Order: sequence, then structure tokens, then C-alpha cells
Amino acid sequence: MSVRDRLPGPVRHGRRGDSIAVEAEALGFHEVAGNDHLSTQRFVRKAWSAPPDYFEPLMMLATIAAKTSVVRLATGILVLPMREPVLLAKQVATLDQISGGRVTLAVAAGGYRDEFEAVAPDLADASRTRLMAEGIEALRILFGQRRSTYEGRYRRFCDVESYPKPVQSPLPIFSGGNATGAIRRAGSNVRVGCRPSSVRTK
Repeated sequence: MSVRDRLPGPVRHGRRGDSIAVEAEALGFHEVAGNDHLSTQRFVRKAWSAPPDYFEPLMMLATIAAKTSVVRLATGILVLPMREPVLLAKQVATLDQISGGRVTLAVAAGGYRDEFEAVAPDLADASRTRLMAEGIEALRILFGQRRSTYEGRYRRFCDVESYPKPVQSPLPIFSGGNATGAIRRAGSNVRVGCRPSSVRTK
């Protein structure tokens, strides 16, 4: 079982998310998770007069980590194309360390192109699918290598020594989404498990 921030409309409970997580842990829930929005989408602006409180999920999960001991801390999901890999790797590794290895990292391309273009206008013409692939590759390098260099079409860094590493080694990266190619991308990132022949990848 999991607890996720999936409330309709502009209502959010970020200010008491830590108490909800503590109660969820006491009730035996497996994980708590928060979604990821760095800006308000156009459809939300049109539908509601007041903007929602979109609390930053990694900051919230760090707060929750300090008040819990067992429940897993999940990103459900992080919009990877909006996140710079070196900083994200540092944030996720730090969270995994302070929580004793309880991070579940799930990423996707994001459902709202307008939000992505607002946050990253220099990448407005970029392929979010390609940004996803580069982001996952970059994170794996940063989590796994002592000194990391990466040269992609959109993401680049050189001789980065980033410590601490996550407690979980390797830290699994779950790839989600419902756009064309999302199942193929998720399948290509599977290391353990099954790939049902009935799943369509085109």
C-alpha cells in the first residue's frame, strides 16, 4: 500500500505531510510519495483562481525521513527532464543516506509540456524522451562511479566526484509514463523481473 498526493483541484496538504506520513507508517503502509510540479500548469490556472501549493517532493521527503524509520520515501514521480542530473544525484543520494536507504526513485517525462517549457525555456525544442534517457544514464554514472563524466546531446558534466553515494547500491531507477515509448523505456531499464510478451512497446 502507498500514500500519494493525488488530491483533485488546488488543495494540497504539504504543511501536514509529515504527520500524514507518520500515521501511514504506524498503519503499516509500505511507502509515501509525492508528485513533482515546479510550476502551475495552464489548465490549473484556468480552472482555479488561487494557485496550489506544490511542495518540492525531495524537501518534503527529507522532512518525513527525520520523523519516520521504516516507511519508504518515493517520488511518484520526479519529472526528470526538468531536473539537472548532478544536483539531482546529490539530492537523492543525500536523502537515501539520511533515511537509511529508504528512497524509491521513480521518474518520468512529465505530463505537461507547458510546465516543462516554462521551467526550461532553453530546452523548449528538446525531446523530453531523449532528456529522460540521458537523465537516467547520467544518474547511474553519478551513483556508480567515483569520478563521473558524461557527454549527451543535452546533458553534460566533466570529472564530477559526488559523495556520498546512495546507501542502496545500485539504487533502482523506476521509469514510468503513458506516452509512446514509455513502456519500451521502462522495459529497457529492467534489470530483474519479467517482460510479458503481451505488452505492446510501439
